[in-house]
Amino acid sequence: VRPATLDAGIGFVSASLDDEKMAATIARTFDVVTAFAVIEHCRFPLRAAKNLAGICAPGGLVILTTPLAGTYFERQAAGFSGWYYPPEHLHIFSRLGMTRLFRSLGCDLVHFERFELNSLRKFARSAICAAEGIAGQLLHAVRKPAWSRLREHRTTAGQEVGLYIFSRTA
Repeated sequence: VRPATLDAGIGFVSASLDDEKMAATIARTFDVVTAFAVIEHCRFPLRAAKNLAGICAPGGLVILTTPLAGTYFERQAAGFSGWYYPPEHLHIFSRLGMTRLFRSLGCDLVHFERFELNSLRKFARSAICAAEGIAGQLLHAVRKPAWSRLREHRTTAGQEVGLYIFSRTA
């Protein structure tokens, strides 16, 4: 959705990242390409990443946010990620998975952090995730069958968001 007011110096692309020919239809490249909370909604995440890298100029940056998976919390929690809920979110990525995806497209990770709107929310989210991870690890140690059932039927309370900044090298 194009914002009602947009500085004339900012290019805005109105296209689907799932479109196989999207990058080829854009007449120029950009120094900074952003996609906040988008890639997890795409049917074809490799194609979406190719499109983002494809419209980024060499030496430019691709900045994106997406739900984070594969952390200690995610592996240990007595439940599954609340981020994965089709049809809205089709894919969730670990930091390693996202890094490998973009590296294969000539983009190097130059910055990563767990993203939150403010410090208080970041602290609260981190505390909830840590508590879920520790409780899950303890339950796994003493009652693995109960932990396994919860992994299948319970949604965790903690959910993290990753902020990635990639530099296009190729």
